[in-house]
Amino acid sequence: MKKILLLLSILICALSYAQDWKFLFKEANKTYYYKPNTENTAWIKIVSNKIEYYQSNVLKSVDGYKLLLWRFECNPKKIGIKQIIVYSKKGKLMRKMPKKDHLVEMDDVTPNTNAEIFLNVFCNKEK
Repeated sequence: MKKILLLLSILICALSYAQDWKFLFKEANKTYYYKPNTENTAWIKIVSNKIEYYQSNVLKSVDGYKLLLWRFECNPKKIGIKQIIVYSKKGKLMRKMPKKDHLVEMDDVTPNTNAEIFLNVFCNKEK
């Protein structure tokens, strides 16, 4: 009986943790997830067997995932990356690239791009 309760507890915790990230879409070998952060930021998680990142000006890749903290301006439709964190599949930190708020470059969103999907999901969120 105790083993069953322990197993159910672990399963419930795992399911509730997995529900924090909302599935967005899948393309080629990348899967995109979304998680709100603040009133003007959200995390986008990209899972792939080939996550590319720069280390000492050298392009590298790893089987793992990338977390991007995006800042949004819904009206005038601008978006910018505040932070990028790259992890291996096993959860090892490979690279972390934060930016100070005043250094985040806010760009106009190009139609029919992933950035437009991110902006639409963020700006149409339930309040």
